[in-house]
Amino acid sequence: MKPITLLSHLAMLGFSALVGGSFVVSAILAYQISPDFLTLLRFALSALILIGYLIFFNRKIWFLIRYWKSLTILAACYVFFFIFLFYSLRFTSPTSAATIFTLLPFISLCLSSLFIKKYPTYGNFLILAIGASGAVFVIMKGSFDNFLSFNFNSGDLLILLGTIFHSLYIVLLPKLNIKADALEITAGVTFYGAIILFFISLRNLKLDEVMGFSTEHWLSFFYLVIFASIVSFSLLAFASKNISSTNVSSYTYLIPVWAALIETFIMMEKIPTYLWLGIIPILVCNILLLQRTGSN
Repeated sequence: MKPITLLSHLAMLGFSALVGGSFVVSAILAYQISPDFLTLLRFALSALILIGYLIFFNRKIWFLIRYWKSLTILAACYVFFFIFLFYSLRFTSPTSAATIFTLLPFISLCLSSLFIKKYPTYGNFLILAIGASGAVFVIMKGSFDNFLSFNFNSGDLLILLGTIFHSLYIVLLPKLNIKADALEITAGVTFYGAIILFFISLRNLKLDEVMGFSTEHWLSFFYLVIFASIVSFSLLAFASKNISSTNVSSYTYLIPVWAALIETFIMMEKIPTYLWLGIIPILVCNILLLQRTGSN
């Protein structure tokens, strides 16, 4: 294995750990501040840092004007994903939310087939279906009776809805044909996302909530902005240039594992048995995807 390939795999391992940690950290802030206002602060600070970076290195930001419609559509998808994510953490555990989030590749595959007629091979579909079965098992809380009686946790349904919006982002991005690099697109999405969130959260603009942050809340907030947003994006962008998209997607399935480990050994929370059982087919999916790509 080439050094650059190994570094890319390590980058994706770090990416999955940072995103897994973000589910746990987000739960700390879920009750402290309204989800839409929290997402506004996160997007605004991220946009400020990224656009400031582009200007500092003499990069033109004309793309913000030229592609404003496309960037606004993408921003809306991301905005609703994060709002649903934060609301879901008021009703479900971080590990449960992270596990359901692994439906992202499967839902993206289904939406791609529906909207852009891009069909997967039977092998890839079967592997992703195995991973999806683990997430569905978690949504059912390990009981088929819950499925038959439609007895679902509202938090699980919210993160599922958020994951659908995230999948739309992935499917729409290549269709919108934005001629800008990944950093510029992220800057544009956070910029227009902050504008959308400003109007959504007008009734929840309570600065006293922010002023009442404890040290733990501030550390959690900056973790989301710096590590879960900017650093994780940089790792993802680096890895995407050097390893296949299948390999990149496969690391999504490690996110609930990290969330469960952090909840268990750092937050000292007890993880229900059905969650661990749901993670097993997700790990199998991750291994099969890596092996399939490696053999090709």
